[in-house]
Amino acid sequence: MRTIKFLRITYLITLMLFFVSCKKDMNREGKNESSEQKQQQTNIAPTDPNGDSIYIKKYDYLTFHSILTTIPDTDADKYYEKYSDNYKPHLELGKKYPFSINITGSVGEEMKKMIKKNDSVRLILTTRDNHLDVLFADSDNNKYIITDPVIKKINDNDFKKMDSTFKVGIYNEMTITKIKLVDSEHSGDKTYGNTTEILIPYAEFDKYDPAKHTLAFLPGVVTNNTFNSKKKSKMHHLTLIMCLMDLSRTKALRTSPTVFSDDFCLKPPGC
Repeated sequence: MRTIKFLRITYLITLMLFFVSCKKDMNREGKNESSEQKQQQTNIAPTDPNGDSIYIKKYDYLTFHSILTTIPDTDADKYYEKYSDNYKPHLELGKKYPFSINITGSVGEEMKKMIKKNDSVRLILTTRDNHLDVLFADSDNNKYIITDPVIKKINDNDFKKMDSTFKVGIYNEMTITKIKLVDSEHSGDKTYGNTTEILIPYAEFDKYDPAKHTLAFLPGVVTNNTFNSKKKSKMHHLTLIMCLMDLSRTKALRTSPTVFSDDFCLKPPGC
């Protein structure tokens, strides 16, 4: 496991929180905004074609462009950029592919209580309201929704329905995207599907302090041609990047974030 200081991703998350807050303010102000204010907002971030959510295009928004481009490249940065390029993520839930999957402190506390020191943190990719989401599974294979303000256990029937919806919908799209990348870049392995589960070693997750850190899982696409135990390439598979941030109440970074970045033991079907 490789720990890296990864400021660019943190700027993205901080910007997302800022933009969502700005959008709420804009809705309240409505027609009182001047044309000059509207132009400034357009310069900060464009809206998507439907006009109902903010879409951040790659790393080219004006105010922060010079800052972001000075951050050295890392594998995690490449993972995140490839995900952004190929899945066209949006800020708001309800869109298929999120920029980040954020976990509240209260949910994080409950997760830590259920994780034993010899466990890995098991995250299961799923679909909720037609967007990519994750569930947490404890050592007894109980499943929990962790992307709401409060953790919620789901029963086996509900999980099977969610998993079925995921497999015939977003998961198929993810696998098609992976195969296109294999074909276009002439690398990787298209003989098996995309990621279904991700395991994070406890030693890494133990560094997460719910009272101190904001926890985010950032989707990425593996850019290294590494192999699993069955000698299958994990290139172009979807992964998650765990980011721990020490934020003030105003969402400002107190210290540089810590990012844990490798493939987190990706599990495609049949592996």
